[in-house]
Amino acid sequence: MRLILHLLERGLVTPRDVMRALLGHLASSPPLGQLALYRGVLRVEEVVQVLDAQLEQPHKRFGELAVAMDFCTLHDIETLLDEQQARAVSPQAFLVRHGALTAGRMALEADRLARRAA
Repeated sequence: MRLILHLLERGLVTPRDVMRALLGHLASSPPLGQLALYRGVLRVEEVVQVLDAQLEQPHKRFGELAVAMDFCTLHDIETLLDEQQARAVSPQAFLVRHGALTAGRMALEADRLARRAA
């Protein structure tokens, strides 16, 4: 996120670019329940029960409830979260992919930010 703010401060991206990149990042990460179904960790009925439980307890995360309901293990959830994170497109990659910056300019600015922080 520091790099995104750096790009914004330098006028290299617009606030609109940043919002699109953040929304793109979020949209690229599949919901945990969807991944659990795809990987065979949970059945459809279990996902529905967890989602129903979330309606009652909106402050609880999907994985936390699935484990508490004995539908899967904490290890299962950690594995799914790792996959979810791996599938997500970073906001920086989204900016490059959609032409807000070139990959070279992104690397240059990341280097500038790192040197400034050192």
